[in-house]
Amino acid sequence: MWLYIGVDESNILLEWQNITLKFIEEARRDLFYKAFIAEIDNTVVGSVNCQLFAGLYPDYEYCLLF
Repeated sequence: MWLYIGVDESNILLEWQNITLKFIEEARRDLFYKAFIAEIDNTVVGSVNCQLFAGLYPDYEYCLLF
């Protein structure tokens, strides 16, 4: 995702996956991340998710190399 939006690979920490999983766990626990699906006649026709924006990585970790 970050490479797709133009973030240089040298700015992505190797532990990005662990940081992201920790963020998802805390977001679910603290309810600041939500996901929804849309159904018509019991068939999923769309989905969306939203979160409070915390930047490229969550605020509690500084994950970019400078």
